[in-house]
Amino acid sequence: MQAQTPEVSDAKASTPALKVGDEVTFTVTKATGRTVKISVKEATIHALLGESFAIIKRRNGHKEVQPLAILTPADQPNALTRALLGTTGAQQ
Repeated sequence: MQAQTPEVSDAKASTPALKVGDEVTFTVTKATGRTVKISVKEATIHALLGESFAIIKRRNGHKEVQPLAILTPADQPNALTRALLGTTGAQQ
C-alpha cells in the first residue's frame, strides 16, 4: 500500500505590495479573563525593515514594528472583516 499525498502547488502566498506612506489596517486581539476583544487599528507605514517587517505610525503618533503579513491596505477588507463576512468581503 502506498501513501498518497495531495498535489502541492508552487504558488506562494501573496501579500499586497506595501510601501512607505501607505495607509494600512491590522487587527489586535486582547484577552482578559473569559473575554476576548478583537479590534481593527489604523496606521501609516513609516519604514520597511527588509521583506518581512514594517515600522508603522499609529494614529496616536506611536511607532511600532509589525510583520507585513498582518498589514492590510486600508482600502481592502481586513482580517476581521473577512472573518465576519467571508473572503470576498462583498456587501449584500
